[in-house]
Amino acid sequence: MEPIFFKCTALSDIVINASTNTEGNMESLDFIPGSNFWGIVASQLHQSNDADVMDVMAICHSEQVMFGDALPFVNNEKFYKMPFSYMTGKNDTDKKDKYLNFLVADKEVKDEKNVKIQLKQMRSGYLSPSGKFIDCIAKSFALKSAHDATKRGSKEGAMFGFESIVEGTEFVMSIKSKNETFLQKVTDILNGKKHRVGKSKNAQYGQVKIEKIEKSKLIEQFTPKDYTLIYAESNLCFIDETTGQFTFQPTAAQLGLSAGQIDFGLSSIRTYSYSPWNAKRNTTDPQRHCIAAGSVFYVNTTNVTQAENVVGVFKTEGMGRILYNPIFLEGDADTYKLKFEILDSKKDNTNKPKKEIPEFIGTSPLAKRLNSFRASEKREIDIAKEVYHNTNAEHQFIKVTPSQWGLIRSEVTKAESYQGLIKKLFESPTEDEIKQGLKTKGLLMYGVAADRIWNEGGLNKKLEEFFNKNANQSTEFVAKFAAEMAKKAQKVKQNDK
Repeated sequence: MEPIFFKCTALSDIVINASTNTEGNMESLDFIPGSNFWGIVASQLHQSNDADVMDVMAICHSEQVMFGDALPFVNNEKFYKMPFSYMTGKNDTDKKDKYLNFLVADKEVKDEKNVKIQLKQMRSGYLSPSGKFIDCIAKSFALKSAHDATKRGSKEGAMFGFESIVEGTEFVMSIKSKNETFLQKVTDILNGKKHRVGKSKNAQYGQVKIEKIEKSKLIEQFTPKDYTLIYAESNLCFIDETTGQFTFQPTAAQLGLSAGQIDFGLSSIRTYSYSPWNAKRNTTDPQRHCIAAGSVFYVNTTNVTQAENVVGVFKTEGMGRILYNPIFLEGDADTYKLKFEILDSKKDNTNKPKKEIPEFIGTSPLAKRLNSFRASEKREIDIAKEVYHNTNAEHQFIKVTPSQWGLIRSEVTKAESYQGLIKKLFESPTEDEIKQGLKTKGLLMYGVAADRIWNEGGLNKKLEEFFNKNANQSTEFVAKFAAEMAKKAQKVKQNDK
């Protein structure tokens, strides 16, 4: 069963709620479930007058075509949900050392100082087979209000919010079928076209472009000595063969193995229940009880002949994808640590295009006004870039307290000009000028704070020189730089406690 692969690019923000609840925090999923692509194909086939009824039933309402979940696709590399068997130290904020649950079970893990490490499960993020890690998918939040048609305005007491996956995020998904004709029909519907997925598709959300791409490589496997690890690439759903009810305890046979027993004590499994939304009937389907993607089964057998499989029920909608002994679950039996090394963390994982502010041609009052807005916005962007660069590179002012940065910001709001601000902060008159009342010392040049902070190593003069050489000597730069440095100073203060 050779799958075909598609890249799905968000052309607008996408809202895919993690729950069908209509109250409380509305969190968005960080992937696109396969049911969305199944819905696109089913909708177009059912509406087509040329489609063969039997083909429509086979593609949409049997398991002959299986639509996979769309997972993050960063720098042309597929990322997988964090395995729940990954453990890290509770006080290890950088998560440098990672352990495997089935290796540390009933064992005492100690650090370099021979102090026992308290471990916790890693539950968020995605990783790639090459050893890269992203700790989150970029999301945005928008506050909305229902419309009152009679008052032609916002409806009283009808505020709500949308969390969404941001525009430009890329995903990759695969579709499997033994029937080449069915795969071709699905490809004709999806490939190279724009579609809408998720919630609020009739508003500004949910537009995606789906493009067929080359087949990706199978993930590398390792060979354990006396066990098999089964990783849930997608959510899994199983039916108990005796009772006919949903179960959280599948058999080894249901996981595609011909022998062996699952050791649930060494497995790392998380479960959840949900009711899928049926847009055609505008209501929910019966509740399902599932095993979450990222779960890892530990099976006492080595009888594995394949790298991946699709198991359980609801395979058409993206459920049931599993991997056998993927390389990122290989660990060191002596140190209990992962052999698979996570190399880096990326928070900005979108390919969102940079929008240039257009320049308006003409001499009309409107064109002049728009160009004035353009120049102002461009200046703000340039200042923000300068502030970002300097707050991350400039360490000589790190000992300045948050209150002193707050003092500088307050003076910015009072200053009529940049030169006036500099005088107010850094004026250094002679003794005669002070006695004659001609000039006064700058706020950073005298007092307790000056003696304790600013005069040490001439830090006040260094700051004056720094301001004069950055961002074209603007009060906006001073204000934003002081605000960012106050945040860094506050973190230093908290860490010192």
